[in-house]
Amino acid sequence: MKRVLVTGATGLLGANTVLALLESGYHVNAFVRRKSKVVLNKHPALSIYEGDFNVVSDLEKAMIDCTFLVHAAAETGQAHSGKKAYVESNINFTKKLYEVAINFGIKRLVHVSTSNVFGFGNLHQLGDELTPIQKPFSQSHYVKSKLAGQQWALALPESIEVVIVNPTFMIGPLDQKPSSGKIIFHGFKKRVAFYPPGGKNFIDVRDAALGIVAALEIGGDRESYVLAGENLSYFSFFDKIRHNSPYNPRLIKIPKFILLTMGILGDFFRRFGLKTSISLTNMQILCVENYYSNGKARRTLGLATRPIDQSINDAIAWFRSNGKIPQ
Repeated sequence: MKRVLVTGATGLLGANTVLALLESGYHVNAFVRRKSKVVLNKHPALSIYEGDFNVVSDLEKAMIDCTFLVHAAAETGQAHSGKKAYVESNINFTKKLYEVAINFGIKRLVHVSTSNVFGFGNLHQLGDELTPIQKPFSQSHYVKSKLAGQQWALALPESIEVVIVNPTFMIGPLDQKPSSGKIIFHGFKKRVAFYPPGGKNFIDVRDAALGIVAALEIGGDRESYVLAGENLSYFSFFDKIRHNSPYNPRLIKIPKFILLTMGILGDFFRRFGLKTSISLTNMQILCVENYYSNGKARRTLGLATRPIDQSINDAIAWFRSNGKIPQ
């Protein structure tokens, strides 16, 4: 049986990737910081390894007998005021992991990056794998760290095959923190929901996970694939959530100048140690049409995407069944 090591298996994408790999006939070694955070059911082809990402011996134990590697672990939080946390998780750990992988003779790896290392577009001209990164994402410590990690992966020796996947914003089940699913809470449990003027691309996390499996099996060496789904304005996205909410919240648009003012104030308070996701860069991001094409992934990987309405419904159902949303 083909054996693959998956990092970040407690996260939204990592957990769904593990399930997709199991369903595709792989034996999965899942490397996690704490087993208590794993939301996956027991499976005869699933082995869970708890360890420290900075301890080489822990990585080596998890990598025994593996031929493949999917690196989905990352620091994605937006409340860090500096680059230190992102560099440690998204660059330094990535380097250490891949050094161990080369020593263990891993044949092929899938490096999970983000779509925002490429330039975004609008509905008339979508961003893709050939579009250079642009502001405001080029000023984001998170995105810069993901770009550096991706570049490091692409520079690995030719003895290991490297495929890059660049998912957009993911929605779906198994979002235990929640992570990206927080956006659903903003519009589901309130009578008034505020939305920013921009938009973004949304993909069902299960479709992104299947894209990762396809990248592992048939993706081109040193190729990158944007895993994108549906391009939606924030109003359109929150309107979909509103139809699932028992409160039918009123939607109110936040003017761009208010968001930018909040961002300036957020940067000011960050200087004094306040941990907040409000920064000028993050507020600028909410004001752009952050849209992408999945053309390359569809043609090469056979990526298929389901309607985001279904993704929202399934995410809400999972949150309800796990006590995060009242029945």
